[in-house]
Amino acid sequence: MKSPAHFAGTAARCFRDLNMSKHALQHEPAALELPTDSHRTHALHTALLATIHVDRRHLDQACHYGDEAMVHAGAVRSGRVRQRLTELTKRLHPHRDVPVVAAFLDRHRDVLVAA
Repeated sequence: MKSPAHFAGTAARCFRDLNMSKHALQHEPAALELPTDSHRTHALHTALLATIHVDRRHLDQACHYGDEAMVHAGAVRSGRVRQRLTELTKRLHPHRDVPVVAAFLDRHRDVLVAA
C-alpha cells in the first residue's frame, strides 16, 4: 500500500515536470513524512525536492536537500536514486560559480561522478 508521502512525492514530481515548481513545493512537507528507515524513498524525495529548489533558484535549500539525499543514498543501491542525483548535478551545474553550489559539488564530487 502506498503512503501519503509516496503520493506527495509523485505529485511534486509531476508538478516539477510540468514546470510548476511553486505547486510542487506545496507537497514538500508531506513528501518527507517517511519512516526513518526508508532510506531509498528519503533519497528519492530529497533529491527530487533539491531539483525543485534549484528550479526556484533556492540554491541554499537545494544543497541542503542534496546533502540529505547523499546521506540516504549511501545506505542503498538504486538506479533511480543515482538517476535523481545525476539530474540534480545537471541542474546545479549552471550555478557552479555560486559558493554554496560549488561547495556542494566539491563535497560530493566522488559520489556524483559515479552517479
